[in-house]
Amino acid sequence: MGDDVAVVECGWALAISGHAEKLVTSDRERWLAERLLGIGASEAAGVCGASRYKDSTPLAIWARKRGLAPPVQETMKMRFGTMAEPFVVAEYVRQTGRTIGVPAPFSLYRSKVRPWQLATPDRFVHDPVKGWGVMEIKTTGERNADEWSE
Repeated sequence: MGDDVAVVECGWALAISGHAEKLVTSDRERWLAERLLGIGASEAAGVCGASRYKDSTPLAIWARKRGLAPPVQETMKMRFGTMAEPFVVAEYVRQTGRTIGVPAPFSLYRSKVRPWQLATPDRFVHDPVKGWGVMEIKTTGERNADEWSE
């Protein structure tokens, strides 16, 4: 990242610390295994039947969680989205001046109230008024602009 990016190492966001327990593992395989035990933020729309992606239907998600279907294979668009995260964060910081926290690799947060509810935040963001919160980073192409406009 460039010199103009304010990044702090952040193990947890104060906004969710009282409501979630943090699980950190040193390897991707354990992280993936833990994710099978609940519903992650990226699966929530699919479980509710609100996703347009064929691998995110309630049945498809259930089958993956039960080991009856293979995991979703990473696509080139998914890889490009992950690769673009540092640029998106840097531009966000440039425009807002806010501080960004970087979760530890393979961090997973589990709700204390609903243990099946999981999240792996992309980053944390500090708002001077509201404090720490979760930052989810999404990228899209020109053809999908209408779906993401406000």
